Amino acid sequence: MKTLTSFLIVFLALCTQLVAQKFEGTVTMTNSLYEGLVTVFHIQGDKAAMFTQASGATSASKTIIDRVTGEYQVVNMTSGQPQVVNYNLADPQFALHPSQNTSAEVNPTGETKVIDGFTCEKVLVNKGGSSAELWVATQLANLDITSFMIPSNLRREGRFLHVEGVNGFPLEIQGTDIRSGKPFVIKNKVSIGKVDGEKLAIPAGATIIEMTSLKKEVEDANGDSEKLKQIKQNLDQN
Repeated sequence: MKTLTSFLIVFLALCTQLVAQKFEGTVTMTNSLYEGLVTVFHIQGDKAAMFTQASGATSASKTIIDRVTGEYQVVNMTSGQPQVVNYNLADPQFALHPSQNTSAEVNPTGETKVIDGFTCEKVLVNKGGSSAELWVATQLANLDITSFMIPSNLRREGRFLHVEGVNGFPLEIQGTDIRSGKPFVIKNKVSIGKVDGEKLAIPAGATIIEMTSLKKEVEDANGDSEKLKQIKQNLDQN
């Protein structure tokens, strides 16, 4: 009996350690409301690179987020020389979306199905006057992509990507947009494994622009067209 008890203690400790481990891998997200738009998260613990690409586009936008250092960098590759805009996450306008959500009514159904090798549980969620059906992979309880997103890139239906009381990560979300009334389906394809460090790095030789300083320059210009023109020229020269 003592041996069995010791085994159970060690087993539970190992399970707790596995859940506590930070996620490393890739999440590819599509949303039926935005046909042709694909968002890919390359995540390595507290750091992630988010790529967004529209169908037919030759390049993707890239954002690098580090939750520990507070860096939020937007990489612009459209010009001849790459530019990196640093945002100050202390500014509420650019603050990361909190991983916790407002209270929601969560109703597990007991139904299960396998999606991309993950056993998922069907959960019905009612939140803020809208409802959705989630297929949640409990094995991915350490994954939360909303903690890498600022309010401007977390769309309305994104409220269901992380819900308090739901233990796991949703691989499928079906619901109705609260404004347009259109149904939507979000699909998240998850791949666990090592992330290429180049995905999380800024391009070599990139020009760094501090958004805090740029905002101050624009504010100091006080609407003066010549000063604003000079600011733009300085950016173009960089």
